Amino acid sequence: MKTPLSKILSAIIVLLLGFIVWFVCMPGGTQPGTEAGQRTKSGAAGERTASGGPTTSGGTSASGGPMLSRPGARKGEEAPPPRPFARALPVGEKVNSSGVAATFKASDYHEVSYPDGRPRYDGEEVLAYVTVPSAKIAGAYTVNQAGEYPRVYTQPKERVEVTMQFSQSEPRTAVAVVVQDGGRLENGSVSQMVRLDEHRRIGFGFKVSSNVGIHRVTVTTSGGQARVLNFWAGAPNPVRDDVAAK
Repeated sequence: MKTPLSKILSAIIVLLLGFIVWFVCMPGGTQPGTEAGQRTKSGAAGERTASGGPTTSGGTSASGGPMLSRPGARKGEEAPPPRPFARALPVGEKVNSSGVAATFKASDYHEVSYPDGRPRYDGEEVLAYVTVPSAKIAGAYTVNQAGEYPRVYTQPKERVEVTMQFSQSEPRTAVAVVVQDGGRLENGSVSQMVRLDEHRRIGFGFKVSSNVGIHRVTVTTSGGQARVLNFWAGAPNPVRDDVAAK
């Protein structure tokens, strides 16, 4: 009887050892307290924030959305929220849902265009009415063949007013306004979507950054036609004295 019993005990021991090995090596079976166990508890999607949402590579904000990365930001630090600013309009001035001031009049602006000989834009004609308080400029700008408006000179941190008059796009057409080189729009961000009003116009405020130099703002219709407003903060560049400075 000794031989069969020893075989049975050996088989039981082998089964127990196999079960222990399987339990330790199975997914999620690592004991808490170990490094691997902590990774299993936190989940494949990353650590959890106080709000319970999984983080991304940049972390997760208190609202559950991904944090924005920015130079100098510490790990887990949330990017500051956009800071809207008041537009450079008379006190009490009202604007419609498209951002156009109630007292806007095209006749208050003088025409500014590139010198004769430059081909005009081969697309929908769009006039840009720009007001620069520091220079007391109120100009109606037309684009060249590349869809760029003449340079407009401003001061660093200055707020300028822009009203754009479209000629063909239907009212309520969506238009994307995007800041390219610095500065921000009135909503505190670098982009916004505006719809044309019943007169095919949009209006927005733009605040130049504290840096000297070029500040471009691109305006693109849903059809893909883009036009570029060209602001220059600081003294005019002597290498390129544009007609807008005259």
